[in-house]
Amino acid sequence: SSDLIPENQPSSVSETPESFGQKSDTLSRKPASSKKTISKNKPASPGYQSDFTKWLLEKSSGKPKPEAQIQDKKAEDHGFKIEDSNQLRDEIVSEPLAALYAQQGLIKEAIEMYTKLSLKIPDKSTYFAEIIKKLKKSN
Repeated sequence: SSDLIPENQPSSVSETPESFGQKSDTLSRKPASSKKTISKNKPASPGYQSDFTKWLLEKSSGKPKPEAQIQDKKAEDHGFKIEDSNQLRDEIVSEPLAALYAQQGLIKEAIEMYTKLSLKIPDKSTYFAEIIKKLKKSN
């Protein structure tokens, strides 16, 4: 390295132990005052109460909180019954659903739906009538 740096110019590389990855004693030493001793919890004497225990006892010595009252509630009658669910299905009418019934082999349901559709959409009643004829022939 002396070939590269002339002797009359100062070297920027320090040759201290820190520059070569060695720890200096000054870095690893800690002052004695920085060490803290951690005391482990010692069992308290029988009459001793910590600040937290005192606070907790003061807090709990007040009036006891009333217990939550559980009331039995019966199911409210909304006027809807399970028997009504079949009637609701009759109200749903759509051309894709009718086609789906036909594909699944539910010909009777498909014919009923196409009949309802022809009443609901009179402009397409001839179209639905042709589909109904085809379904009756295939059945």
